[in-house]
Amino acid sequence: MGKEDSVVAYVMVLSVLGVIEGIIGFIHGNVHVIRDFLTSFLMIGSLILSYNSAKMARKKRTSEQTYGSRRLNIIAAFVNTVYI
Repeated sequence: MGKEDSVVAYVMVLSVLGVIEGIIGFIHGNVHVIRDFLTSFLMIGSLILSYNSAKMARKKRTSEQTYGSRRLNIIAAFVNTVYI
């Protein structure tokens, strides 16, 4: 199992658990469980953003992008910090 497969599996597990948590929270009307449900989807978004930026950062430089996409990791870390 490669890195990409493990990231997809991790996102799928978090998504399934988040949906179950959300259903239970809405059925019981528990605000704390609903907040955890929303937080889990923020974490999934953060994970996907970080993974995609790390994948894009491996691209080689071109004439338009003299540094390549190496700075995407820094931008993604900043966005995740503000986002969360």
